[in-house]
Amino acid sequence: LRKGVKFHDGVEFTADDVVFTYEAYTDPSTPTPYGSIFGPVESVEAVDPYTVRVTYSEPFAPALESWGVGMMPRHLLEGENIGESKYNRAP
Repeated sequence: LRKGVKFHDGVEFTADDVVFTYEAYTDPSTPTPYGSIFGPVESVEAVDPYTVRVTYSEPFAPALESWGVGMMPRHLLEGENIGESKYNRAP
């Protein structure tokens, strides 16, 4: 990940946000059409603040495209119901 990228509130975007976003999108309780695009993903891990390791169960041609979804800020949404969070209406 590029260093120095920040969310709207000035908090730095890191690998932890990528992992959080993946976990949120694949959580059955999150109302999103994007969960299925991560079907062949076996694991996602933050190696360091700027490196994410994604392991797939099989070759997956649209892998890069699937990670083009909007990233969610862990520091604002962790522990929240993503579908009902006020962040959805007033980021």
